[in-house]
Amino acid sequence: MLLKMFKPLFKNKKFIIGFSIFAFFVLLGLLGPA
Repeated sequence: MLLKMFKPLFKNKKFIIGFSIFAFFVLLGLLGPA
């Protein structure tokens, strides 16, 4: 059910780029201090 909501978002290239950058910085923040 949740996947049906997100499917249109993953067709949007701007969303994918934005999400990739966000995920990258979250990982950087988690791995940075360690």
